[in-house]
Amino acid sequence: MSVFSYAFYIEMKEFFSGDRILARKPPYYRTVDVPEMWFSPEFVWEVRGADFTISPVH
Repeated sequence: MSVFSYAFYIEMKEFFSGDRILARKPPYYRTVDVPEMWFSPEFVWEVRGADFTISPVH
């Protein structure tokens, strides 16, 4: 995640706060994951990389 700047992290933290945090998982989300917070989809980020490594955990 080092490709994002500190300013980007601050901006996203401020953007995804307050009333943008959902009280529970929306019914249209199909996942068994249980994160600490839920958000409505509002952005699409493209991540490019030269190499990808297989993780034994994820």
